[in-house]
Amino acid sequence: MFTDIVGYTALTQENESLAMQILDLQRSIIRPIFAKCGGHEIKTIGDAFLVEFPSALQAVQCAAEIQKTLTDQTSQEGKKILLRIGIHVGDVIVREGDVYGDSVNIASRIEPLAEPGGICISRQVYDQVWNKVEYETLELGERELKNVQHPVMVYSVRPQTVGKEVQSPQSASVDLAKEFEGLENPVVLGLMDPIRYQESVLNLLRYFTRRTPRGVYVTLNKPYATLLKSFSKAGISTESVFFVDAITDVPATEEDAMHACLGSGIDLTNLGISIAKAIKQIKEDRFLLLDSLSTLLIYYDSKAVVKFAHLLTEKMRSWNSSGSLITVETNSERDVVSQLSPFCDKVIRI
Repeated sequence: MFTDIVGYTALTQENESLAMQILDLQRSIIRPIFAKCGGHEIKTIGDAFLVEFPSALQAVQCAAEIQKTLTDQTSQEGKKILLRIGIHVGDVIVREGDVYGDSVNIASRIEPLAEPGGICISRQVYDQVWNKVEYETLELGERELKNVQHPVMVYSVRPQTVGKEVQSPQSASVDLAKEFEGLENPVVLGLMDPIRYQESVLNLLRYFTRRTPRGVYVTLNKPYATLLKSFSKAGISTESVFFVDAITDVPATEEDAMHACLGSGIDLTNLGISIAKAIKQIKEDRFLLLDSLSTLLIYYDSKAVVKFAHLLTEKMRSWNSSGSLITVETNSERDVVSQLSPFCDKVIRI
């Protein structure tokens, strides 16, 4: 964890005496919180702290408590202190009581990305805490950081608001939880904006995996390997998701336990059979996401696609999944949407 007081350098130039008072007050408030949360103070650098924790969860919980305590106590004393906090998880090199390495560098580089009074975490931290805390989170996207070789996916944590996950400014504005509210084992047709298609897919899978971790993802337009990289970068866990890849051609002996590749050239019969097998393989509550019918229109006419989708929606109901969603781009043939809509419980624009 790396912390820094907002505007401290400017304050020391304007009023050094007040700056020292602010610094002493900050230290008196947050040092006991570090100890309470299992943090080990490595060093201070002016107004900044570098602190090590046994786990990512303890670090995030500590950061949230620090921000809340600072807000409550300093407001009462009339000396408002705003802190930025950056958290990353990784290996460090310990030498002569100090720590070095990329992990330290990344924590210090993502700290300035936080809002005043806010917290920024890396994807590695997010992966370990997303289902263990109830703080509001916002995906900020990949960021190029100074002296860091690869881009880092960054998230903002907002402890002031609990129990929400907000979408990034670039993400789809639809409230998926609200759209699915009150629907029991629904079959939903999702109309996807082609310009924001990839972002919408990420939001959909993120929603489904948090609601019901196990499920089946049918990809008709991107290879399984490409999708895994994309989902991993976005911080989406797919360990319990079975992928049906309808475009990659690999021998059966090379198939992974959690995915099936059907080969190039989409055969609707084989596709239907593979989806059914994947669903039956998952015994617990599960979801189904088919991405997307628009690809099928490249290989088949609209009548064949509608017929396949109609049969699939009937099977979806018999499978009794927690939720099924078929996506189609908004610029696809209107006949597909108009003919398929009556067989779905709901149509939503994403």
